[in-house]
Amino acid sequence: MDFGQLLALNKSKQASVIQFRTSDFTPANIKSKLEILFEKFSNQLDGDFIITIEDNRIRFRKLPL
Repeated sequence: MDFGQLLALNKSKQASVIQFRTSDFTPANIKSKLEILFEKFSNQLDGDFIITIEDNRIRFRKLPL
């Protein structure tokens, strides 16, 4: 959970992270969340970013923050 915060605090520019903060870690749920992610953000995944996948939302932030 602290990895994204460390990237932000260090002003990292060369990393991409997908964090899962969900209550359901079944393969079916993770697959579903990743499908939504790729549908929504596929045209933005060429740079450095932090993505946080939660139960009810997906947050996409470009690095450096």
